[in-house]
Amino acid sequence: MFEDDFNIEDLDRLIPIVDRLMQSGTLTEEEKWAVDQSCRAASDLLFIRHSETAKAFYAHPDIEERCASSIREWLVENSGAKPGTVTAICGRMHVASYDLDGNLGLYPFRDS
Repeated sequence: MFEDDFNIEDLDRLIPIVDRLMQSGTLTEEEKWAVDQSCRAASDLLFIRHSETAKAFYAHPDIEERCASSIREWLVENSGAKPGTVTAICGRMHVASYDLDGNLGLYPFRDS
């Protein structure tokens, strides 16, 4: 669906350029329409790509273990995290907190 060199972070560069182009006063109404439609199509493709990636991820039979493994890895990599730190893991928002034994843990608080 996307070229190998596609990088979502390129949008950080692209968006201001498109904004300047649209506000430049050099485009005809038809050209503005074409740019707008192209941006909408790109947005739709990104949504489709994300949906397909999510479907493939959640289709794994071991999804629960993958999520538990991701949480364990996060806790090791962020062992000094402060309570209240929020992160997304496996499509769910988690907050860092200490349990009654003083161990840092991640606890889901909202479905994405």
